[in-house]
Parts: sequence; C-alpha cells; structure tokens
Amino acid sequence: MINKGFCINSTKAIPSIYNNKQFYFMPNPILRKYVSHYTFSYSVANYKEHVKGTAEELILIPAGGGCMIFSFDGGELYESCWGPTSKPVKVQKDDSTKDKRMFFIEFLPGGLYEFTGIPQNKLRDVQCSLFEIEKELTRTLRTAVMTSRSVEEIIFRTDNILIRALENKFMTNASVISVLNKIKQSGGQASIKSLAASEYISERHLNRLFENSVGISVKTYERLVRINRAVKLYKNNTLQSVSHIAQESGFFDESHFIRDFNEFCNATPNTFVKKVSDFYNEPFK
Repeated sequence: MINKGFCINSTKAIPSIYNNKQFYFMPNPILRKYVSHYTFSYSVANYKEHVKGTAEELILIPAGGGCMIFSFDGGELYESCWGPTSKPVKVQKDDSTKDKRMFFIEFLPGGLYEFTGIPQNKLRDVQCSLFEIEKELTRTLRTAVMTSRSVEEIIFRTDNILIRALENKFMTNASVISVLNKIKQSGGQASIKSLAASEYISERHLNRLFENSVGISVKTYERLVRINRAVKLYKNNTLQSVSHIAQESGFFDESHFIRDFNEFCNATPNTFVKKVSDFYNEPFK
C-alpha cells in the first residue's frame, strides 16, 4: 500500500457511483455476519474537482455500525477506529497536497463487538486510536496493510486475519443477531414488544443486550434503518415527494419523518435533495 505504484486495479472492485476514487470489496463469506464491506479510497496530489456550490464538508449518515480506518499519506500509516454511529458526522472533503490512500473495514451493527469484546455503548459515536481498542489485531492488520503489494493481497490477508480472530470471538448474543435480521427484513417497522417476544425475553433485557453488542437501543436502530432507506430512495429519485418517501420508509407520518431526517442527516429532506453529493451513507449496511 505504501508503494508509489500501488493502485486499485481488481476485477473484484465495486466502484462507487458517487466518487470515482472510491471502491468497495466484499469480505470472505465467513465474515459477512460481522463485516459489511471493505472500502478503498485515494486522492492524487494537487488533484481537485471544482464544482460550483460543492460544500467543503461531507456529512456521513449514521447506520449503527463501526469501522477501522488505515490512512497512508505517503509518509506515515495512521490507524483509527469509529465506534457505532448514531449521529451525523461532518468530515472535511479531502484537499490533500499529498497522495493519500485509505482502507476502511466497515462493520455491520454488532460486528465490532465480535473482534473487541468491548461493550459498544462505551464506543458509541467515539473516534479513538485503534491500538486502544485491540492491540494485537491492530498490529497484524497494520503489517498486512503496509506490506501488501496489491489491493487483492490486502483483502486476502485482512480476511484471514479477521477469520482467525473469530476463533476467539466474544459471541454476540444469538437474540441480538436474530433481532437485527428481523429489523432489516421489516424495514425498521417491527414493534419492540413483538421482537422481544419472538426471542422469549423482556423488552428491557433486549435493550440491554443491544446496548452491549450494538451500542444503541433497539428503537434507535430501527429509526436508523428507516432513515437510511429514505436516503437511498431519495438518491434513486430526488423528485419523489416528502410524503411519498416518508410512507415508503415506514414512518408514521410526514412530521416524524422530517424530525428524524433532520436529527440523523443534519438537514431537512428538501436541503438533502438540493445537495445530495454532500451526504454519504454506507451502500451495503
């Protein structure tokens, strides 16, 4: 990754439709309960696309999952970790005068817990050093990222490292995994009462399990699922009305939709439609 000739040239790459310098890769099937996807992005020194009206900040829409980030600026390799996100995050759009490459391991909700064992409510909306989270895993991943000669080698070695780490996994509660799947299948519309009953546990106990493994409550996760569905519907067709998107996303009414949209996207639906390119949500979560 640190070699000047390193480039993203792989038949397995899934190009982003919004950024021609960003590519996605699927993890090994063994990992797909926990890892959503890998993301590679890069910038070229002194390269800038000047678009009239484009904001300097990009708003990342929360999806409840965490990520591990490796960033190389031509001199140093930096590692960091984002815990489960429940709030919109503003990041500066890259204007680096150096070549920069970034590799993200994007976890599904609850996935980061599998590799760290840290109660995820302690990491909610926290950015910290990856070494503070899991030292040995960080060292092995860092070596793989630094010494790999191709993107496919990084993916292959990362897959193997994470699969080995699962041998000592912390085992997310089976009820949490089951409920996460049911919420996705229902589009975030299943009642907490029915979800708890389906697992033969109380609502209170289900929320405790969620706070530990996912880092957020069941209700918050359902709201995130609905909002991310709304964002994807808007991106497919920005001409759709607010009331139509609200209904299709499973909101009780338009006012609830607007309130949640503003909370999780830091913008009204109308503002979002006008500046779609200034917002980013994970395509595979």
